[in-house]
Amino acid sequence: MAVPKRKTSRSKVGKRRNHQKIVLAGLSKDKRSGELKISHRYSSIEDYEASKKV
Repeated sequence: MAVPKRKTSRSKVGKRRNHQKIVLAGLSKDKRSGELKISHRYSSIEDYEASKKV
């Protein structure tokens, strides 16, 4: 079994984990309501407005 010969430094660990950051989904502002929503997703406000018009 492979065992590291020396302790891995904090800087080495940080360099390895550099690309593992959490990225928030793309947020956009709704044109009608001004609400922040996830891009390319269905908005519940649009459904509410559509049901009101009918």
